[in-house]
Parts: sequence; structure tokens; C-alpha cells
Amino acid sequence: MRDRRIYSNPEPEAASRSEIESEILQQVREEVQEAILLHAPQSWTQAKREAVEESVLAESRLVIEALSTNELGSTSALRSHIGRAIDETKRLIRQGGVRTTS
Repeated sequence: MRDRRIYSNPEPEAASRSEIESEILQQVREEVQEAILLHAPQSWTQAKREAVEESVLAESRLVIEALSTNELGSTSALRSHIGRAIDETKRLIRQGGVRTTS
């Protein structure tokens, strides 16, 4: 006889890789936005603030895409990555924003 518990109460599906990546990027975005609010000069335009944010997030996307599924689920790896993203945000602010080629 089959164990009915397996079929009557299936476990919820694990989050897909893209869902995990989206969650991580959202957390990074929130932390980067907070760092910009705390450290960027008030005289900076919204466009300049957004350029810093997008630069850091673009780098984060590259890092996240290179991680294994196990690494994506690691709390310590997430904290470390967020810390590096905040450091990069502060570095870009100290240098005066994102340098563009025009």
C-alpha cells in the first residue's frame, strides 16, 4: 500500500533559480539605495544616483549569474555580496559618480 501522506500533502515547489536571483537582486538594490541616500551628496541629481545604482546592480547580476545554486542559497555569501555592493556604491560616490563615455 502506498503512503497516502506523500500524495495528499505534496511539499511546496522549491523556488526557481530566477526567483532566487530576483530576490537577491532586490535585497542588493534596497541596500544600495540606502547607501546612496546616506552617502551621496544631496546636490546629486536623481539621474546621477540612479546611474550609481544601476552600475552596482549590473556588476551584481554578473556575480549572481556565476554562482552555483548552492552558493545562491548561502546566507553568508549573500551578506558578503551585499557588503561588497555597498562598498562599491561608496567608492563610486567618493569618485563623484559613474564615469560615462560620451
